[in-house]
Amino acid sequence: MTEIEYTREGLNALRAEHQHLLIVDIEHTCDSENTIPVTEREVIELGAVILCCKTLKVKAVFSSLIKPIMHPILTDFCVSLTGIQQDNVQQANI
Repeated sequence: MTEIEYTREGLNALRAEHQHLLIVDIEHTCDSENTIPVTEREVIELGAVILCCKTLKVKAVFSSLIKPIMHPILTDFCVSLTGIQQDNVQQANI
């Protein structure tokens, strides 16, 4: 696999080499003071899209909220940064 640069040329190289790209977005618990240690940050949302390289159209979308256990109450900073609301993660099935 070739290393790709984060440039327009790099994106075009990826598009030429592949039919689809899987793009993943992960949100985790956080705070503005870094009082939550890196090793205790928990995933609170996993999102992904499959992108057609030829048309740049989204072919499929996935999103799932995940209920945090170690730090179950989202900080105001985390809510502001991610847009994820406390009620939503509390109702998550995972």
